[in-house]
Amino acid sequence: KTMAEHNDLGKYGEQLASEYLVHKGFKIIRKNYRSGKGEIDIISINPKGKYTFFEVKTRKGGGEPEQAVNKKKIKLLLETIEQYKYENKIEDETFLDILAILVY
Repeated sequence: KTMAEHNDLGKYGEQLASEYLVHKGFKIIRKNYRSGKGEIDIISINPKGKYTFFEVKTRKGGGEPEQAVNKKKIKLLLETIEQYKYENKIEDETFLDILAILVY
């Protein structure tokens, strides 16, 4: 699989994830926020008004996409979230979730 195909699949997954979240009542605030080495795929506000940060993992054909999110990746995600919260003066409780998408 080429890097271009991988990137296209990831973008497709993030688009599907965004549409799903909006359908579920989430408000999308930002996509692909980068800080240092980290990136948050989707920053949203959930139906209860809380910031929810999503890591989207898309795989083609099978497997469990969420298994690609290991302890090191979670640590990096949490550091990136803390930076976003600092920059945006967010002191409320926030959530991190993983959206796993399988494409057949």
